[in-house]
Amino acid sequence: MLKDRRLRKMAWIVLVLSCLCILLAYIRKEPEGAAVPAVTPTPGDEPKDPRPSTQLEQLIQSMMPTPVPLPAAWEQIAGARISVLPRRLKDMDVIVLEKGEGYGEAELWLEELPTTRQISVTISGIRGSALSDGQVKRIAKGTYYEGTPPTPTPTPIPTPTPANKDASTPVPSAIPSISPSDPYYVWQNDMVKGIVTTQVLEGDGSLTQTLLLTLDKTYVYYLYEDEFNYYIALIRPKDVYGKIVVVDAGHGGIDEGTLVAGREHMEKDINLDIVLRLKELLDAQDGIKVYYTRTTDWKPSLQQRVDLANDVEADFFLSVHCNSNETRSLNGTEVLFDSRQDEWEEMNSRRFAEIILEELDGYSGFLNRGLVPREHNLSIIKYAEVPVALVEVGYLSNETDLGLLIQNQTRQRVAQGLYQAILHGYEEMEKSGIEAEKKE
Repeated sequence: MLKDRRLRKMAWIVLVLSCLCILLAYIRKEPEGAAVPAVTPTPGDEPKDPRPSTQLEQLIQSMMPTPVPLPAAWEQIAGARISVLPRRLKDMDVIVLEKGEGYGEAELWLEELPTTRQISVTISGIRGSALSDGQVKRIAKGTYYEGTPPTPTPTPIPTPTPANKDASTPVPSAIPSISPSDPYYVWQNDMVKGIVTTQVLEGDGSLTQTLLLTLDKTYVYYLYEDEFNYYIALIRPKDVYGKIVVVDAGHGGIDEGTLVAGREHMEKDINLDIVLRLKELLDAQDGIKVYYTRTTDWKPSLQQRVDLANDVEADFFLSVHCNSNETRSLNGTEVLFDSRQDEWEEMNSRRFAEIILEELDGYSGFLNRGLVPREHNLSIIKYAEVPVALVEVGYLSNETDLGLLIQNQTRQRVAQGLYQAILHGYEEMEKSGIEAEKKE
């Protein structure tokens, strides 16, 4: 009896192994996603019947999953028909770098430059030709692009002055449009706006190439690779991170901000020092993704700072500054905010500013001067589409405040207060969300 069971078991094993061998042969013969080119065969060169010749092969084929069809835009990507990755990425916006000969041992890495909406892509160990702009391909919103896009020539739309307002009343600036006759019109959905390439010939004869890609906004990037291409998938930050904060150290580079006589103390340096102390605290906090407009002495434009906050849909946008006034008796902390956000039901600019003052009041050593609405003439506030607060920590023009601001201990306390304010803000948001769910 036992012997019969063993024989039956061995027979099943032989049958399964035979099926696997046939299946492997079939897979090698017909790779996943392979398609017959649309070419009319010449007489005597007709293609063979691709259908299985035996019942067993037919059974195996019926059990195999049907290949997922690719969108038409992917047809121009090398290897897309036989590689698995394009099917995984087919519904995403993707930058595709097409490999040539000599890329077998090459290595690629990315550097994110979120403030300037750029990524730096470096490929080392190239034993062939460097990538051309034409090998930088993109699939964006179902459309295929390659190479460097043309430069747009926006045409502003005239904005008439409302009849019930005085002609001197400022009105929102017109949003430029792209004419359908502009060569850039068909490129509007392309996420790549510029390509700059540099190459270095290494001592071993290999090439190192760096591509600086300027994009339409800041993304989260995922890198994939197969034998045909490198794939950089572009993901909306909010789809990756549950909590996002943008911290801005005001001024920087040639923009020194407020100066103390003799240039001994500059606002840009104090702002940056406070932010770097805050960075140490935030980077140690799990679950919060923080973008910094600058962590060194350079000057992002005001547009770049606010674009970053809007691009990543930040929960909080905090800009750190110091104040100054010809009236040297003025002193204390002010927090600037956008009163237009008051109608927002959840977290808004005013509430974020209030939380900052609550956390700094009596803790940092500065007088609490209250909140100041400044959406009318301050770009950081005016164009932010997220909860924004610009904190003026103290007055460099005031002797008492200056004495505090130049102390490391004070800057650390300010950083700690700002850190607590961000945590406090998230606590309120979570509580508000829980209460909203209960009402539902």
